[in-house]
Amino acid sequence: MVSGAFSYKHDYFIVDNKIAYKDNDSISPSLSYGYKTVFANLYEYKRGNVSKLSYENALEISLAIAEFSYALLPGYFRNIIGVTGTL
Repeated sequence: MVSGAFSYKHDYFIVDNKIAYKDNDSISPSLSYGYKTVFANLYEYKRGNVSKLSYENALEISLAIAEFSYALLPGYFRNIIGVTGTL
């Protein structure tokens, strides 16, 4: 969250009072880069470039609940049956 707060000035566009990002050959307002996008919305809202509705929809807090490695998963079991070369 802190790194997003410090890097809110990045490459984005404002289209129809929303923050939009380049998506291949087009510009899409549905893409998000996490807290960078949240803080960019806050910045642009204060400058009057983003609508209040867009600003309110962009506010979110992401919670990382858990992380695990699929490569270590076989170590939790004594026998693995039915795997066709995926692990």
